[in-house]
Amino acid sequence: MPVVNHTSNLPVPAKVCFDYIDTADNVPKFVFGVKKFRYITDSKPRLGAGFAIQMQLGPIKLTLRGQISEYVEDELICLSLDEGLITGTVSWGVSPIDARQCSTSVDVTYRIASGLTGRALSKVIDSILDPAIKHTESQLREQVTTHYRAFTR
Repeated sequence: MPVVNHTSNLPVPAKVCFDYIDTADNVPKFVFGVKKFRYITDSKPRLGAGFAIQMQLGPIKLTLRGQISEYVEDELICLSLDEGLITGTVSWGVSPIDARQCSTSVDVTYRIASGLTGRALSKVIDSILDPAIKHTESQLREQVTTHYRAFTR
């Protein structure tokens, strides 16, 4: 199963960053390819909440479903993708560096379904993975920084 790991530092407090990542309406704004993210069973705490994701990767449109498999308030949210052409996990971690900045990490493991569509999807993912990660980090950095500045004014 392929694994992708990425970390970055952001100039915002950890809680601000985590809350931004944890808000369903924000996910399509910063995660590459995600067109819609919604909780099917929206619950607080999030552990066990079901979700659906609509994605577009190149010419391929996907609907993925899963649940929150790990959740530590202000620190970690782990999504398990259980249904769809892609299965696996996405774990977002946030930790403070100091009172005004944080470190974020994302760990992705995935398996792509077999068959003709799976092979086509695998080629698309292989060609866009690196740019998709850079795009997601760039968008998260820009949006959470703008959000924080507006929040502190």
